[in-house]
Amino acid sequence: MPTPKIVALSMIAAGLLACSTPPDPGAPRPGAVEAPLLRAQWWRTEFYGYDTASYRLRESGNPEETDELLVDIHYGGSAADFRDIEWPGSGPRPVRIYQYSADRCQVFGGLQSRCVYHEVLGIGLPRELLERSRKTGLVLVLRAKSGADHDLAMPSEYLDVYLNSIRKAR
Repeated sequence: MPTPKIVALSMIAAGLLACSTPPDPGAPRPGAVEAPLLRAQWWRTEFYGYDTASYRLRESGNPEETDELLVDIHYGGSAADFRDIEWPGSGPRPVRIYQYSADRCQVFGGLQSRCVYHEVLGIGLPRELLERSRKTGLVLVLRAKSGADHDLAMPSEYLDVYLNSIRKAR
């Protein structure tokens, strides 16, 4: 039988999941193809908890970047922690910051504070990169100022369905 503490934690987790919203930095563009959400999480020792990310591909509407990866990330640690991303065969590329906020902060002994931050990031991706990766999948590396690397994986099936949806929409 679960203890009251486990039941309470389960209820909190269920509530947080129910209240989470998918990343959407602006109104959806009519006729733009958007892929379903993928999720990732990473353990962060200093907060005894997880950093979480929800991410999806969509057509960017920018003629120079035919596709965009939107990343809705909650993390603890340094403010403005994620500022570039890398993929196979590229160097670090900057990300666009659509939204940034400190969700909650705690003060320890009146001296040190720790915060949980929320950001919505946009990363322009060339269509050729997605086409090349449609059979093998793609792993993008989100780089943090703290030196941590976080993988954002897009399986081959995900890319294939997304690219086929774009073709059918045209």
